[in-house]
Amino acid sequence: MTREQKSLVNKIVKKYGPVIDLKENPEAMIEILRQFGPIFDDPDGGSKPGGVGSPPPCIVEGSERVLLEDLMAAMLKLSREVAAIKRAVTAQAR
Repeated sequence: MTREQKSLVNKIVKKYGPVIDLKENPEAMIEILRQFGPIFDDPDGGSKPGGVGSPPPCIVEGSERVLLEDLMAAMLKLSREVAAIKRAVTAQAR
């Protein structure tokens, strides 16, 4: 344990005692996290050593953007295909 962590534990013990009964005093955990939680935050935001790194890959192929019109056209086409399959299955069932 680091010196800072030992100091933190000592401060918590001084304020709440050596044993914290969370069933009797559940708000103690919230108070401790609010007061001392930021101490444990990663100062570099969790970035990789040496910089930010490469951005995640794009899920859309190519440099073109997917427009709402393209999405709606694809949904309409799919809807028509599903309706055609439904008609074929219904006709075959008769």
